[in-house]
Amino acid sequence: MKFKYAFIALCVTLSCSIFEADEPLKYLEAKEKWEASGLNSYSYVLNVSCFCANLWPAELVVENGSIVAIYEPNTSERKMVDGPEGEPVYALDLEYYSYPTIDSLFKEIELALNRKNDVRAEFNPSTGMPIEIAIDEDKLAMDAGVIIRVSNFVEIN
Repeated sequence: MKFKYAFIALCVTLSCSIFEADEPLKYLEAKEKWEASGLNSYSYVLNVSCFCANLWPAELVVENGSIVAIYEPNTSERKMVDGPEGEPVYALDLEYYSYPTIDSLFKEIELALNRKNDVRAEFNPSTGMPIEIAIDEDKLAMDAGVIIRVSNFVEIN
């Protein structure tokens, strides 16, 4: 409970520099809306722009809060990526990287805020889920940022 209030205070203190003024929902409002939606089975396309492993774009299927399948967007083929030795590996089998659920994306925003990174986030006004997150871990480095985009969200019944 103390952490929640400390986090709220941090967000209020830093909100002018973290979130753009024209965003329809702030982080805490969006997270509360997402949690209230009760959505825990869905699919979505994740795209990440960074100087990192080529794991994206990927269509993630989440059932009961856990990722159960990862596909190439628009083809329904299993997403294959380079494994540790350069061999093709099914993306869901990677042990050194986990693809995020929507709940994990909220945790990523929290972690970035706690690290005092520059964070810009845009949220879906009806579900509260993040639809774009930009995190800059080092303002002086050209390759220290990451942009995460969520699209094609579909609820699974």
